[in-house]
Amino acid sequence: MDPNPKAHPNTSVLKITKAVATDSTFAAPGATGCGPGGSANIAIDEAIDAAGGLPAASGSNTLTLSGTFFLADCFAPHNQAKIMLSAFKDSTKSASARQAPVRRIKFSSLRDGRYGFKSHR
Repeated sequence: MDPNPKAHPNTSVLKITKAVATDSTFAAPGATGCGPGGSANIAIDEAIDAAGGLPAASGSNTLTLSGTFFLADCFAPHNQAKIMLSAFKDSTKSASARQAPVRRIKFSSLRDGRYGFKSHR
């Protein structure tokens, strides 16, 4: 939630709990510049590549992220980046300096398209 909704009335944050995001379509490059000596230390790069099976083509890698995700958006007509940065900076303040959320949105209301999200079943 926006920690300061009075200062950022056009900013919304959607919190998604117990989310899982998976991708198995990306390529993974080989190591470059690892270890002491940076790019001059080719032996370390080659050892990392051999241990990790790198480089690896698309479809042979999998990444799964699970946890709580926060998606933020700004609906202001101008200065969206500036407003989002200000809201982010406010969110890094201590919990005691934050305000309670102004509104909560039920998941069921997202399905009906009221907030611009549509269910794809």
